[in-house]
Amino acid sequence: MEASSSALAKGRGDFAALEGSNGHAFRWWGNLCEHYAEPNGTGCTRVSLDFRLIPGRFWAAAVASGGLHEAETKRKHHHGGSMSIGSYYTWIRTEMKQDSAVSTV
Repeated sequence: MEASSSALAKGRGDFAALEGSNGHAFRWWGNLCEHYAEPNGTGCTRVSLDFRLIPGRFWAAAVASGGLHEAETKRKHHHGGSMSIGSYYTWIRTEMKQDSAVSTV
C-alpha cells in the first residue's frame, strides 16, 4: 500500500499514510483517530477490511457499568444497527497469536 492506495490516519499531527508491502496487515486504533482514504489512482486494487474486535471481558464490563448504553447514545456515526450481540456485533471464540506480518500502528 502506497500513495493513494493507502488509508490516511491522523496521529499527533497531520494525516499520514499507512504504508506496507503485499501481504501485510495493519492493526490500529482507528476508532480513536480520524482516518480516510483518497480515491485510488494507482491502477492497483485497494482492499480494505474493517474488523472491530472487542475482548469479551471488556464487553461484559461495558455492559455491567452502563458504558455500552452510554456509547450507543453518544456516538456520532451510525451503522444501522444497535450495539448489541446479534445486531452489529457477533460473538466468536478464538485464540489470537501474534503474527510477524501484522503491524501494530
